[in-house]
Amino acid sequence: MTDTDLSSMKSRLERALLESRTFPTWHLFTPRNKFVTGIVADITGETYFLKVAAKTPPNYEGSDLANESYWNTHAYSHMVANGFRIPSTIKIANDGSWALFEFLEGGQLTEDDLEENLHDIARLCACIVEIPLQDDDIYQKPNGLGAWCENRIDRALGKSDNHPFSKNQTYMMRRVLKNADQLVRASVHGDVNLKNLIGGRELGLVDAEFGVTPQRSGWGNLRYHDAAYFYHLLHCQYHRPDLAEKFLEHFLQEVTFDLIDDVENFEYEFYTSLLERTLSMGNHFVWNRDPSKEVDDPRRTEVGPYLEIVERSLDVLVPVK
Repeated sequence: MTDTDLSSMKSRLERALLESRTFPTWHLFTPRNKFVTGIVADITGETYFLKVAAKTPPNYEGSDLANESYWNTHAYSHMVANGFRIPSTIKIANDGSWALFEFLEGGQLTEDDLEENLHDIARLCACIVEIPLQDDDIYQKPNGLGAWCENRIDRALGKSDNHPFSKNQTYMMRRVLKNADQLVRASVHGDVNLKNLIGGRELGLVDAEFGVTPQRSGWGNLRYHDAAYFYHLLHCQYHRPDLAEKFLEHFLQEVTFDLIDDVENFEYEFYTSLLERTLSMGNHFVWNRDPSKEVDDPRRTEVGPYLEIVERSLDVLVPVK
């Protein structure tokens, strides 16, 4: 990041501070890929979390900030009523270039915190599934999720034939995921992982940039997306398949099934999401990875756990007769 980039970011940050009527003082000032973040105080001494788009219009990620604000607002009362913390939106710029959120006290969970918090994380994922929907019909209409899944398959396979998937496996992936539009969708946070989980007496959840709600569904997500994603992280990133299975047990204890169909279809829906999430990590696969790019955790590049998940998902989704 150049001095010019930092100077430009500082100018946008100062503008956001001025517009949001906070003092131009902050700590934990952190330039990230898409945002500049900082903890700020206003004239009353209240503390907030400020996020500013790191790029100038029209290329900044303003839609992500608007989406995060919308998801938090939609999910807030339900999540808080069930013992979880979600940051409320204090103020957001009209163009979405910055947003001021409630600051959640506590630190990000780490890998060392997994076992102690595993049941609470499973309960949080179940709670998200149960966020009330205002219009169920929106989630019964095809909206491009099948095409998205097709793109994820192409991304996982890469541009050469160096991938380890057989023709039969590739065929089954496409056969299963092209029908994703027909499955039940719901409100989804989209990025439940350790860096977005805040420890404390009550677990906190932040960074809903990829959140999906009935009114802003985009291409949508399947209702068990968040649970499947966290299961995938436990298995493929942290190499803890034992914790992945324990997490799934906890999730099944906590999630509410309204209909017999929900129980009967759970495995199919869950493993469809798990397959999609695993294939979405295709840029980490060794046959696709750009060696010039650093990886924050080398375990992400070990292909074995990904292949195990793909094979298990296909065994569930396309059982051998």
